[in-house]
Amino acid sequence: MSAISSRSTGGGFPDFNTVTAASQQLAAMKASNLYRLSSDTDCYFAVGSNPTAAAADGSHFLGAGREAFILCTTDDDKVAVIRKAADGVCTLSIVQP
Repeated sequence: MSAISSRSTGGGFPDFNTVTAASQQLAAMKASNLYRLSSDTDCYFAVGSNPTAAAADGSHFLGAGREAFILCTTDDDKVAVIRKAADGVCTLSIVQP
């Protein structure tokens, strides 16, 4: 079983999570906010009300050291992440509330 850890400050953001072989969700987002997702390992991510990330259609690839910007359109949408090969850490933070 993979270890899952999360820590956050100030209203849930930034949210730091391990990226493992199991898809896991980060903190719920608020509509109209712009968020930045970054990871220190290659991973896939999905966004939605109850998303599951996978190395398949419906998920987006995020390379190690890269950033993805997510404009939340619905309150309580979440980001789910899963590793491509190696475990790592991802961060979801607010860019513009």
